[in-house]
Amino acid sequence: LGKIIEALASSYAKGPDASLQALASESDASALQSYLLAQLTDQFKGGIEIKPVPGIEAGLKVSFSGDSLMHDFTSEAVSELLCAYLRPRVLDALKTEG
Repeated sequence: LGKIIEALASSYAKGPDASLQALASESDASALQSYLLAQLTDQFKGGIEIKPVPGIEAGLKVSFSGDSLMHDFTSEAVSELLCAYLRPRVLDALKTEG
């Protein structure tokens, strides 16, 4: 999870008040907070805040500097994306083999 945020950070860590807010599963929040504080504190002088959320089973949602856009990397969102992408290809493969 930390690596996902690190990849996004280079685009969003702009200005002296840059901040990072993330929602994560209760089991991941503490480790993610420690990792991000160690890796990104210099880039996000406005602070890094990780909140544990009971409704998130795996993955995270992240926004930067109070931006209204939140990137959703929860297991539910990734599953929906993969299903939407793979479903037509699987159907095409079945038609070709049939």
